[in-house]
Amino acid sequence: MNIFFNNHNRFPVIIQVNDLPFITLQPNETKSVEVDSNNLEILLKHSYESYVPKGKTIYNLVINSKYTISGFAENEVFNINREKIMFDLGVVYDKLFIASLNSTILSETHSVSSEEKMKKHFVRSKRLHRFVIAPIEESTGLTVFLLLAGIIISFFIGIKFALIYFPIVYIFLVSFNWCIDKFMDSAFKLDESVDKFYSYFNSDFIKAFFVNPDRKSLVDDEFEIN
Repeated sequence: MNIFFNNHNRFPVIIQVNDLPFITLQPNETKSVEVDSNNLEILLKHSYESYVPKGKTIYNLVINSKYTISGFAENEVFNINREKIMFDLGVVYDKLFIASLNSTILSETHSVSSEEKMKKHFVRSKRLHRFVIAPIEESTGLTVFLLLAGIIISFFIGIKFALIYFPIVYIFLVSFNWCIDKFMDSAFKLDESVDKFYSYFNSDFIKAFFVNPDRKSLVDDEFEIN
């Protein structure tokens, strides 16, 4: 049985049908595939991996999707479309969709490309914020006061005082901001944890998000169709 795949988006798409070799569809290209089964497993992949743009803290999670499909006819045309959407602050999904006139999608599973790389980047960013940025950003007045006091006292007492004073001040500021953040999280039930970010990689979470017809991007610039 012959079927066709039509890539409607502006990026190449990589497809695997059942256990056949991968094929690449260029933008707006159509290719035919010969199949010998009434049920298909179709894997859709982007031509690029998940990434964080240089100079930004936006996690572009690029999704690979596997569909189990039946009910298609001879010469069925499967259209492939794409959606990119910022569903949470600083987190974007980039997903491919497949559809045709006669076929039925029996099941679908999703995974995020470069998953471990994205998770490690997120954890490193949180640590950087916690130990470098937070003491300055969240307690600017206190930080400036303690630094100036340390510089003045060190000028009169000497370098030995500075070698003891500044590490203690640093540890104090990190601990102080950590306690403040924990209190705020508890009081206002804010969940910015690693667990929340990790949940975005779950296949069921991805499926449930895209089932919602009323989904909207938080930022217009981070919304693309095809």
